[in-house]
Amino acid sequence: MSETAPRQPRINYRTGAELTGPQAMRLESLAAHESDILALLHECEGSNAEGYHFSTRTMSLAATYLEISFMFARKAAVEVK
Repeated sequence: MSETAPRQPRINYRTGAELTGPQAMRLESLAAHESDILALLHECEGSNAEGYHFSTRTMSLAATYLEISFMFARKAAVEVK
């Protein structure tokens, strides 16, 4: 029987402080929604790739804007306690 390692605290990269429970929950929620939206974009495009790589220019632009949006959303999620 293997033991699971204790969960490492998540750290705010800007301040070095440990994230609060609500901050960590917001980041986890953002990550889940981000992957769902990317999967939907790939479905719309008809591609099987993962992540932010798309074969059409339109979806590449959409993915770029989405990536920027989630970057700012993650920043906002850790700024509010």
